[in-house]
Amino acid sequence: MGSTNDGTKPRFYYQKQLGVMGTICWKSEIAEKIKNIQNQILMEEDKWIVLEVLCNKKVFENKVKSTSDFYRKLSNGKSSFSSIPNRVFWSNTINGGFYSSTTAEDTATILMCLNIKKSTTFGLTLQLMSRIKKILPFCTIEFGNFDSLKTKLSTDGITNKIQFVGHHYYPLNYQNSVG
Repeated sequence: MGSTNDGTKPRFYYQKQLGVMGTICWKSEIAEKIKNIQNQILMEEDKWIVLEVLCNKKVFENKVKSTSDFYRKLSNGKSSFSSIPNRVFWSNTINGGFYSSTTAEDTATILMCLNIKKSTTFGLTLQLMSRIKKILPFCTIEFGNFDSLKTKLSTDGITNKIQFVGHHYYPLNYQNSVG
């Protein structure tokens, strides 16, 4: 494993992949992925939803085990809304994106940036809000835009806590080869 100019080992995180034991993603690759997503948002802002879920930390820990458990229940859960299960809704509506979480003394915050398949968000925000409220009933959900995403990414310093989902999950060279 390489080292930086000051002799310390570079920071990295472990990212699981389908069919592969795992890959190491360096912080520069994470920043490149985020920049790639930001550029896509600028070109097609109407195909992206930015939302922030705020919840009491104790309620969050009682309802879900972790942020990844929350995402799993939201994207692949068997619970349904309007007789459509979460996994069917998610696969028909969301291409990918990323999520991140931060915790303060008494608040858990989840920031999600999702690429949607449809060109309109009409009704989709209500569907997402209802599905999130079924998982975390006592939470506050705020929908934002690209400017709020840029502000959150720069102020919270969350680039080392981001989990990519959907087609953004794969390495950049795979994304570029597929299109």
